[in-house]
Amino acid sequence: MNLTNLHIAIVAGSTSSEHDVSLTSATNIYRALKEITPNLYPLYLDKTNQWMLLDATLEAPYQDISRAKPILLQKEDMRLDILSKKQQKIGQIDLFFPALHGKFGEDGAIQGYFELLGISYVGADVTASALAMDKEFTKIILADAGIPVLPHLVINKRDNEYPSFSDACKELSRDILFVKPARAGSSVGISKVQDQMQWEEALTLALLHDDKILIEPALAVREVEIGILDDGEQVHASIAGEIAYEKGFYDYEQKYSAESQVQLHIPALIHETILAEFQQLAIKAHQKLGIKGLSRVDFFLTKDSNEIFLNEINTLPGFTDKSMYPLLWQSMGLSQSHLLKKLIESSLKS
Repeated sequence: MNLTNLHIAIVAGSTSSEHDVSLTSATNIYRALKEITPNLYPLYLDKTNQWMLLDATLEAPYQDISRAKPILLQKEDMRLDILSKKQQKIGQIDLFFPALHGKFGEDGAIQGYFELLGISYVGADVTASALAMDKEFTKIILADAGIPVLPHLVINKRDNEYPSFSDACKELSRDILFVKPARAGSSVGISKVQDQMQWEEALTLALLHDDKILIEPALAVREVEIGILDDGEQVHASIAGEIAYEKGFYDYEQKYSAESQVQLHIPALIHETILAEFQQLAIKAHQKLGIKGLSRVDFFLTKDSNEIFLNEINTLPGFTDKSMYPLLWQSMGLSQSHLLKKLIESSLKS
């Protein structure tokens, strides 16, 4: 498929707590897509969700948002035009490539907007995005399909009273727990809790990010990730990558801080039979949730018994220099531009 004449809009930013990470992902996607087509439009959603067009003459337009100009999007027959504030046409869009993470990016909100416009886009549709974003719903669906997930409790902001730390520990048969927003990405708002004071602080923090909180037992685990590439005809699973760190847990700072001591092991040092099980479960989970195009499936592997639990599925994984998803495929000989080409081709089939 010749994509040279395709007009692609890369969308980044928005109000998510992962705003800056989104810009970094978009920068790498923009650079790689320039090898495929010259018809790129770097679109930026500011923190009020105003549509802006960045300066496409720059090598990395997402690194200089000061040049952003407000725009309008207008549907004209089967075409989507980009208009200046003076209603002058300055471009057209055939395909959206969302480089958005977290709220409004991978929860189905922006996908619903694309659907209303009737323009193709890369990645999961509205339903699959919303289901995968909600960790409780993900667990319910996958457990029903026989995919192993951690036991959990759910606390809603509207609840009249919350359980005590000791009650939650009894329910989950552990004395250390993780408290996390049910619908947030990049480990934002997550706390590891060992007493009642930490419990109350963790609930307060998580509720800043979501009205629903997930409580899970803290296990001694290895964190393993699989990349999924769905070309519309066949679903492919990558080799496994492992996230290694000496203390704490894999939170936002560990992921993106320049001082982070996290190491990515690609490939993960696991037995081939365990790798095959990871790959089979990842493909099954991707299909069970109805995801299209791409996903990154995150697993826990217990250190004492090699028991596998699926942790979560990310429908718009990062494309930063430290992001596991593109690195996994790169290690298998698939360059970032070739990977993006496959994702675009897949989206045009659906």
